Amino acid sequence: MRILLADKYWYLKGGAERVVFETKKLLEANGDAVSAFAMRDPKNEASPWERFFVSPVMTSGEMPLKESLRTAGRMLWSFEAAKKFGKLLDEAKPDVVHAHNIYHQISPSILAVAKKRKIPVVMTLHDYHLVSPNYGMFDRGQVVEPDPKHPYWDTFRRRLVDGSASKSALSAFEGWLHRLLGVYGSVAKFVVPSAFAKGMMLRYGVEEKRLEVVPHFIDLAGRVPRYESEARVVFVGRLSAEKGVDVLMRAMKKVRGLTCAVIGDGPEKAKLVALAEELKLENVETLGALHGADLDREIARAKAVVIPSRSYETFGLTALEAYAHGKPVIAARVGALPEVVREAKTGLLFEPGDHDDLAAKLNWLSGEYARAAAMGREGRRLAETEYNPGLHLGRIHKVYKDALASVSPP
Repeated sequence: MRILLADKYWYLKGGAERVVFETKKLLEANGDAVSAFAMRDPKNEASPWERFFVSPVMTSGEMPLKESLRTAGRMLWSFEAAKKFGKLLDEAKPDVVHAHNIYHQISPSILAVAKKRKIPVVMTLHDYHLVSPNYGMFDRGQVVEPDPKHPYWDTFRRRLVDGSASKSALSAFEGWLHRLLGVYGSVAKFVVPSAFAKGMMLRYGVEEKRLEVVPHFIDLAGRVPRYESEARVVFVGRLSAEKGVDVLMRAMKKVRGLTCAVIGDGPEKAKLVALAEELKLENVETLGALHGADLDREIARAKAVVIPSRSYETFGLTALEAYAHGKPVIAARVGALPEVVREAKTGLLFEPGDHDDLAAKLNWLSGEYARAAAMGREGRRLAETEYNPGLHLGRIHKVYKDALASVSPP
């Protein structure tokens, strides 16, 4: 089968891109032909299709007026992306387009091009932007859900995008216009990684027949589980407000017998360093962003991986990383995390934002080496049986075939 993967970034920027690249690797190992469409960037992975990539555009930080207007126009409809995508379709001749994060930098203009050529589109939803102008339904330190009946007006009225009237207005107008034009109506199947994410899409009016739950997967090749551990826990992820690293730091102030390594980088780094100094934490170290063997080594040393998120996670890829190494997970009871982390079987859950509850769970874990190892073994079993690449390949191929059937004559 010939599949075209579309995502605005063609480098490992975040969890969505990791899914894209792991999917590419899986499909190619199966013998499928994979082409790509993305935005040009010096950090991109090399691609034989990069001559079709769309020009870069700024979407954050201070911008001159001309760049701001260009970004706004690109969010609504990119004629450049549509033109280049059409040329790519003519050369790659995919059976299916598999879109991921195409909002803003690419825009849904490419969907209309695929529709015109009667090429079915499958789209993986890594966040809630399809139904909410605020991608993560999180702003100013808390979960925010726009009114399901009037999500665009409510986003503007309550300034749910960075607390900004202008950003909220633009994002709300973008969502309203795309819904008015029906630009996502040509998507044959929306892939969501969890039942929680599916439930949110249903609540905001997406038809159930267009939604397919396909959990993410983990490649276990080269990852040998280590059930013994040091008196240490780790956080791995982006240092941003919704990830709740400050909750973990406040909990560590009350934890005895464990140290904590914070692995990652992001906009909250300076605030978190200042918080560690304010709390006089001696049991927390920040290691910055780690990848590959360096990251594997740190997880392998740990007794558990902590996911203290405050927001509606659509899945929880970090939990699968932990399971691959035979480690239990201590996670906030929010979003899809309770689906991935089985209470008292593969880890423990605590109330989101509650550092006292998290501290209690960590202190319990401190003296429970046998229980921690048992939960780690169960996590590894889940990774091998429920989240393995072969199972995922079968599921995603079925989605592709269903999408093909939706545009093929009876």
